[in-house]
Amino acid sequence: TKADLILMDETLGRRTAVGQGLAVRGTLGVLEAAASRGLIDLPDAVRRLQATNIFLSDEVVHGVLARALEEMKKRLEPGSP
Repeated sequence: TKADLILMDETLGRRTAVGQGLAVRGTLGVLEAAASRGLIDLPDAVRRLQATNIFLSDEVVHGVLARALEEMKKRLEPGSP
């Protein structure tokens, strides 16, 4: 059987996996997907993750939170499902 994607945060490993044609998602991507399904509060999850020893670049964190904010705005627009 084949997996739909590989979970990996390490940059070189991600590049290698993508180069081999694998779909890759990192920790923030998993959290972003969970938040889009209403399973978690993304800003809270990111804050808690940042309190650990994991390295998260400010640029990546900003991008994830900005996308989540845009998604939330779309859901709040009149006529949105």
